[in-house]
Amino acid sequence: MDFAKAKPDNSIIPKIEQKIKQHKNLFCGVYVKPCYKCALPKEININGDSEFPAASLIKIPIAIVLLQKIDKKEIFWNKTLILNRGHYAAGSGILRAKKPGTKIRLKEVFKLMLTISDNTATNMIIDLLGGVEKTNNEILKLNKKLGLKNTRLVNRLGDFKG
Repeated sequence: MDFAKAKPDNSIIPKIEQKIKQHKNLFCGVYVKPCYKCALPKEININGDSEFPAASLIKIPIAIVLLQKIDKKEIFWNKTLILNRGHYAAGSGILRAKKPGTKIRLKEVFKLMLTISDNTATNMIIDLLGGVEKTNNEILKLNKKLGLKNTRLVNRLGDFKG
């Protein structure tokens, strides 16, 4: 296919809008940036500027912040973290079944955060990064680089309302 000559297919937008209308009690949104090698619309934005609870998606910017610090050699993969009572979180994960004082390497905590969406592991990494406020400040810097507008860490994981 010659992508330079491809025409955008805007027929997907009414289909998405129709699906959203089927769920009147659910406020949702879709935002898709352009795909330059695809015959898609330049942008799909249905409530894309609205704020939504990020749930486990917040783990992605947290991971990026950690990876940046590892790249800068401010933090190292072999660092040992110690699980404390303040890290425990409801929801996904296996670390909440471990005893306080359990020692675990950062690389394993990171793996648990991303592969099984472990909320307790995420809280351990948030603390390693300096807490919610410092981690959020780094995420806000990322927003500018990545073109995000409303992504931020409000609370530690396990806060299902925030």
